[in-house]
Amino acid sequence: MLYIIAVAVTFLPLVIVACPWFSRLSMTTPSPPFTLPFFYDVSTIFMYLVTFPSILLLAVSDQQVLSYSLRRTQVDGTVNISEADGTVLAKRWRRGFRIINLTAQTLGVAAGVAVVYAGFRLDISENSWAASGGHMSVAGYIRFYCDFLFSVVAAVYVIRTGAIIVLLSDIVAHAELDMLPLHPDNAGGLEPIGRLGLRNQYAITVSGLNLLLACFVSYRYTVDNAWSGYITAAAITYSIIGPLVFVGPLLPFRESMLNNKTKLMDGLALRMRVHLDDLRSRFQSGTISAEDEQLIERLRKISSVVYDMPVWPFDANTLRKFIAAYSIPFLTSIIPLAAKVFDIPFL
Repeated sequence: MLYIIAVAVTFLPLVIVACPWFSRLSMTTPSPPFTLPFFYDVSTIFMYLVTFPSILLLAVSDQQVLSYSLRRTQVDGTVNISEADGTVLAKRWRRGFRIINLTAQTLGVAAGVAVVYAGFRLDISENSWAASGGHMSVAGYIRFYCDFLFSVVAAVYVIRTGAIIVLLSDIVAHAELDMLPLHPDNAGGLEPIGRLGLRNQYAITVSGLNLLLACFVSYRYTVDNAWSGYITAAAITYSIIGPLVFVGPLLPFRESMLNNKTKLMDGLALRMRVHLDDLRSRFQSGTISAEDEQLIERLRKISSVVYDMPVWPFDANTLRKFIAAYSIPFLTSIIPLAAKVFDIPFL
């Protein structure tokens, strides 16, 4: 339902006002000086069919996912916090998030105004579905309204993600972390927290793809690659914020995970040393039994399980997910390049 609402308040008005009966311009056929019909602007289409709804869904559901993740780790006994500390933290952060939400909305409005102003300066000189002959079309003004909404939601999402990172740091500082090496989630019982970073991977991927599409449209359909400056600023923002929203929720747990893993490995090493010292004393007499061999094998298997426990965010599995989220847009960029090299029609 939220996706339908997001599309209905952004993409649907754009399609309506860009129709030939409303704008008197073709949506599919470029004709000089009209160089960018609406359906050639795949960046805008993707933004309001995929990117904006995705980020809106993530922003709206972050409270629910965070509550579920923390509750699951407490039920499993992975994160233990006293009732007194929990009450103090809840009171502090309930008040804190009121301020954070108001600040995020204020900064989002400011970002939206800045984006609309930059977009006006950029579009007014173009001949496209949004502007022609130095005048903005009705569709162009609707586009500004959509860009404003997108900027507000994106700013709120990023700021709340940053606040959640600080909240998790506060929780870890007041809680006792007891990772479970044999937990079926292969993350010591912290997999629900890992979902916070994983869900942000979707925002990274769709934002990167949207940026790639903007590069393509600018290079192919605008005069003198007119969007290049705007795209450069967006790319810089993407490269800075992308790692934050992905690995940020995982970082507060790194030190505790490392301490837990070291403690477990030290305990196993001590147990192994005691048993090996006992075996060494019996080497001469040859009294090593099958039970001794079985115990050593069990200790080896447990040691392997503990060794494979992740320490976020620099374990192999997390890094693979992070690289995948960032590489998909770049790998996708190969498609139009290959089409050009092999002379395959592409858009």
